Amino acid sequence: MSTHRHPREVDPTPPRVTTRRRTSTPASDEEPEERDRVWVGSPGGWVTVSRVLCEPLVAQLVGEDVSWRIAVADWHSRRPSLWHLRARLTWSREGGALECKRARLSTSAAGLRLTH
Repeated sequence: MSTHRHPREVDPTPPRVTTRRRTSTPASDEEPEERDRVWVGSPGGWVTVSRVLCEPLVAQLVGEDVSWRIAVADWHSRRPSLWHLRARLTWSREGGALECKRARLSTSAAGLRLTH
């Protein structure tokens, strides 16, 4: 079975996080670092800002991921009608190229231990 996912099936936006009020414990010095995170959409996970600032390869991956997410959003916005077969074929091929880029970024993220 293939694990190929088309960009339409990948949501590059971060999941919505709800905040809960804490009344029992005051904020510690370590909490802000844990809350300061950057969403990396291609593998679908969070990276701490301190890791992005300290590790150049992680920073490069985050930059490439942002580029990929913008390309996916642009690609979604240009979806042609079903009646325009050639345009639809070209659009679909572009989606395949975006999926290849997502797979490459996800592999790089795994190599940097950004995913579980």
